Amino acid sequence: MPGRGGIPGAILLAAMALGAPQHAPAQAAINWDNALGGAYDVAGNWDLAQVPTSSDSVTVALAGTYTIDVSAANAAADVLNITNPDASIDITAGAVARSLSAATSLSNAGTINMSTTGSGIVTLAAFSGTVTNSGTINALNGGGSGTHRFSIQTLNNAAAGDININRDTEYVDFGGVFSNSGDVAVAAGQTLSFGNSTTFNQDGGTLDVQGSFLMSTDTFNFNGGTITGVVDMTGGGTLAIGAGSTGAGEFNIVGGSTAYSGELAAAQTVNINAAAVAAGLNAASSFANDGTINLNTGGSAIATLSATASTITNNSVINVNPGGGSGANRLSIAVLQNAAGGTINIGKDTDFFQFGGDFNNEGDVNVAAGQTLTFGNSTTFNQDGGTLDIDGVFRMSTDTFNFNGGTITGEVDMVGGGTLAIGAGSTGAGEFNIAGGSTAYSGDLAAAQTVNINAAAVLANLNA
Repeated sequence: MPGRGGIPGAILLAAMALGAPQHAPAQAAINWDNALGGAYDVAGNWDLAQVPTSSDSVTVALAGTYTIDVSAANAAADVLNITNPDASIDITAGAVARSLSAATSLSNAGTINMSTTGSGIVTLAAFSGTVTNSGTINALNGGGSGTHRFSIQTLNNAAAGDININRDTEYVDFGGVFSNSGDVAVAAGQTLSFGNSTTFNQDGGTLDVQGSFLMSTDTFNFNGGTITGVVDMTGGGTLAIGAGSTGAGEFNIVGGSTAYSGELAAAQTVNINAAAVAAGLNAASSFANDGTINLNTGGSAIATLSATASTITNNSVINVNPGGGSGANRLSIAVLQNAAGGTINIGKDTDFFQFGGDFNNEGDVNVAAGQTLTFGNSTTFNQDGGTLDIDGVFRMSTDTFNFNGGTITGEVDMVGGGTLAIGAGSTGAGEFNIAGGSTAYSGDLAAAQTVNINAAAVLANLNA
């Protein structure tokens, strides 16, 4: 019946409803309610008989062993808590992408399986939230070509947690943080790749890399636990060894300049690998090397160990390794202190490149046959103890050589001038070739020491 003014009552009620304030739906607390398992997107599997949305708090606590299927539709929650350790959620993409996403947080004590059987992408997501895993997360090889993704702002793998990468997986959240205190395993032939300024914190437990663990312009903080296999760092980024972190670990610096900090422990190795692209490890602060640092050039690019305003104290091994490429190796270091227990092996042509830098030896420095260790830029070499073993060439140009102790086998070449000083009480064997220019000299030449003044096309002079 029409209302007053001729407006039908149904229309009037509809208009009143449209004019009423609209409110976001209230968060519902929804619990899984099917001990036989079933699909996430079926309302009858939940205690409120409704499918959870990104506004809801969802709990999977029902006792029993069952699987919740996410394959027909994407699954969402605001908060998702999987507290039953025998419950599994399987996220499967076929031709169409599939995801399980939690807006605020996801806590997993059960099992989450991710797989793709087609070209679709499978994603575990918490775009601006936190995933805490104390159960198991598996990136499975389902036979499809689609990728696996963790799109998670903060992923915490707790001490009891296992994350198994059995299929290529990307950690894609910009600025995301992945922290491991449990076990993360990357299977042979598979890759866990990072990017987008992400951070991986190895805080404890084990990072087991049988395949590839690839970081690009990202940060790796090695704070605890152990690493088996190798972490690859490309395009720069940051590698930090935390205080007290002594577990085994190996890192490949492959292209770009990687910022470095921390003390390298005995079981730890850093490889600076240059091929077509230059690679460098750059320490802004002083550090001690108790592990192994390798410089490798396999192409035309330069491999550099750099500490331009700080000191590297070598208590263990620094190797410049032989390689088939034409690229140079550089030690660009303000102070390189080779301690009594340290060894530096020059197996390929190397430049000590730092202007005004000091190279102090109390251990062993070895220059292989056919290779050259070159100085310049007003640098200083202090032979304070140990052995300088020259089977190749040791060349100084307008630099300073202070022979304060230890012994020299082979010959030190000094070209273009510079300074040669024999320290008080230095009586060890040593031979020097003055080849061109006027070299300033001081000190008493001992019985086992020889200076050769060799003039050819250029005048050579020893000036005391």
